[in-house]
Amino acid sequence: MLAHIKTLSSDEFEGRLPGTAGEQKTVAYLEEQFRNIGLAPGNTDGSYIQQVPLVGITASPDSNLTVSKGDERRTFQFKKDVVPWTKHVVPEVSLQSSDMIFVGYGVQAPEYDWDDFKGVDVRGKTIVVLINDPAVPDPKDPSKLDPKMFAGKAMTYYGRWTYKYELGAKLGAAGVIIVHETGPAGYPFSVVQNNTGEKFDLVTPDKNASRAKLESWVSLEAARQIFQMAGQDFDALKKQAVTRAFKPVPLGLQASITIKNTLHTLDSRNVVAKLEGSDPSLKNEYVVFMAHWDHLGRGTPVKGDDIYNGALDNASGTAALLEIAHTLAGVKPAPRRSVLFLAVTAEEQGLLGSEYYAKAPIYPLEQTLAVINMDGMNLFGRTRDITVIGMGASDLEDVLKAEAAKQKRVLRPDPEPEKGFYYRSDHFSFAKNGVPALSADAGIDYIGKPAGYGTRVRDRYTNEDYHRPSDEVKPDWVMAGAVDDANLFMRVGYDVAQGTKWPEWRPGNEFRAIRQGRLKKAGALGTGAAALSPGGAADRPKVILDTDIGDDIDDAWALGFAMLSPDIDLVGVTVNFRNTPLRAKVACKLLHVGGRGEVPVAVGRKTSDDRAFQYAWAEDFTEKQPIAQSAADFIVETARNNPGQVTLVAVGPLQNVADALEKEPNLPKLLKRVVLMSGSIGSNAWSSAAMPEWNVVSATKAAQSVYAAGLPITIVPLDSTTYVRLKDEERERLVERNTPVTRALEALYRLWIENPEARMTLHDQLAVAETVRPGAFFNRVDTLSIAVDDKGYTRVDRARGKATGVCLEPKRDAFMDFYVEGLLREVRRTAVAQ
Repeated sequence: MLAHIKTLSSDEFEGRLPGTAGEQKTVAYLEEQFRNIGLAPGNTDGSYIQQVPLVGITASPDSNLTVSKGDERRTFQFKKDVVPWTKHVVPEVSLQSSDMIFVGYGVQAPEYDWDDFKGVDVRGKTIVVLINDPAVPDPKDPSKLDPKMFAGKAMTYYGRWTYKYELGAKLGAAGVIIVHETGPAGYPFSVVQNNTGEKFDLVTPDKNASRAKLESWVSLEAARQIFQMAGQDFDALKKQAVTRAFKPVPLGLQASITIKNTLHTLDSRNVVAKLEGSDPSLKNEYVVFMAHWDHLGRGTPVKGDDIYNGALDNASGTAALLEIAHTLAGVKPAPRRSVLFLAVTAEEQGLLGSEYYAKAPIYPLEQTLAVINMDGMNLFGRTRDITVIGMGASDLEDVLKAEAAKQKRVLRPDPEPEKGFYYRSDHFSFAKNGVPALSADAGIDYIGKPAGYGTRVRDRYTNEDYHRPSDEVKPDWVMAGAVDDANLFMRVGYDVAQGTKWPEWRPGNEFRAIRQGRLKKAGALGTGAAALSPGGAADRPKVILDTDIGDDIDDAWALGFAMLSPDIDLVGVTVNFRNTPLRAKVACKLLHVGGRGEVPVAVGRKTSDDRAFQYAWAEDFTEKQPIAQSAADFIVETARNNPGQVTLVAVGPLQNVADALEKEPNLPKLLKRVVLMSGSIGSNAWSSAAMPEWNVVSATKAAQSVYAAGLPITIVPLDSTTYVRLKDEERERLVERNTPVTRALEALYRLWIENPEARMTLHDQLAVAETVRPGAFFNRVDTLSIAVDDKGYTRVDRARGKATGVCLEPKRDAFMDFYVEGLLREVRRTAVAQ
């Protein structure tokens, strides 16, 4: 383990900053080690790499903050007094004369009946906030914190600096300034000062325009000067801020700053290896070991040294990951479930590598039993205990406790819960998506050391080495503690991989409902009984396909796929747009040909007598007829009879959905999910701006109604579907199968190809595939606030838009393999010849 740490933290690796030569060397080293161990590549594309798209932003060092009051002006120096940045992906951001307002701790927590904003409009203003949770005193003992408020001494997510920026952006603030205090922050201001170089973020469609222009920290001394300038007593206001009665305080000051950015985009890399499970019925369930490989690279020299080597943070965790992988690769009996070894990037930039994996998992999170994260190993000796960060969260701790007992050790809660370590490492990216995650730290009861030794070495590291060039291999390190902990983590992961029960969040945990909701949505039973795997049971989603079949060819091919898929319970088809009776005949005939004549077809409102290219194929067909019930009535009745079970997949104009909403305003609560092939948000290689998309502009008012209704919508926009076209050789492979369905699809294709504007793009099929395997065929599924304007554009609009899942960056090859094989499946029904 020490050899790995020495290599990874050597000057040759230049501090392992993403996007540098240090990354290249680190990734190559990890690939080589995993290969030498004999582990399979962890990505389904046959590589050890998951690309992580990042944007790097470096603020100019002349980005000083000016605070003014009338003719009085005071300048706060970059890095010395203030550490400012912007995540806007633009060359320059300017904030001029923005009114400053103190908002206490900047928290809105309804479960604690707490709102620091009290309805005050902060749009365009610069909010000044305190770090950590409101320090509410215990009414029984004011010297202690109230255990009933914000978890008492422990930090909640409301106390994290990331939350302050997120809420400020949500409320429309132009700037967010956090006042740094060493105790509540958990680290000195020098840690912030040493992080003024390039900052990374995941690439987003709106170029981060939805975030505040200014995100920053100010030193406590600078904050006191600002409050003094405003004629306010900082300590008195801070005391007011720990009460529910606190109200925002306008400071009568204006903030101005110009930040010039140096920008570049890059693909950083997560490195992932896989040990396939030995049990065929369980190998599609996963246990994940994780550590972040990155550090800070080169920075401000300290005593002539500008390389921030990151030996403890986190070459040590990465080394433990490699040693656990080496051990498990040879253990007998081999793990029944598959084990992933995930070395993630950009943790130091805000958990970005793990966040990306959680948003675009290579293996579904619903099939991921547990994550064990290692962020800084114990390098100071053996202990009688092990510290559990966020103790009490999940029953993974029961497994840890049992294995620790074999080492004659006990579990200990985090001695510094107020520093919020639970929210500061990569396991949190999985936890907030529902996956039980364990993060343990060094114990504090060191064998052979006096009382208090553990606290002293922890404090010494935090104050002298954390995020500094001095975080290097030390001659006084004692590796026995790291070996004990690595063996302990390995045994916990092995036990879960072999076990009969899935780990669970404990009752009352904030992530328990998320996990249960995701498992239910995915059709997994949870609690270890079954999962979406060859050995488990899963409920197929009940799907209504709403389509304008008959024009573009993708509608017919999407219906063909939906009716053949064993993963879909197709409970009905509704047709919409213009000559709906003729469209219904096409749908009826295709279902009949595919042996799915029992699936009802309902007709939407007819608005014209047009004749599309494919109508001729079914014009004389009479064997199957649409039902008498209208499309809107069918959607509403089916949703009412199956509350929370029906997924509505709409791949045409949205008139039927809008009509159903008018008939049943409670539809958003009745439907499980709504997947739309709809819209464009301007996130693609051929256009940086949103485009009017046919399904929206052809029924704009209907689309406005649907997008604004609060439905559980996921969209597969034009930005993604344009990249996915069926190649001639793929179509010919289908035709050669010569089944009734492939013959029908080929006949429709031949009618459609007569259209001189025809392009074989699989828009609607992607939406159907998203229904079967949510997120599996996209590198990103972003949650954005989407609204439809009067011109039919789908806009990112924080004021009017509703939260919408947006599927971006399709995995074209993975999708095509899934789609083509789906159409080639033998249908276990009686196929009727044409």
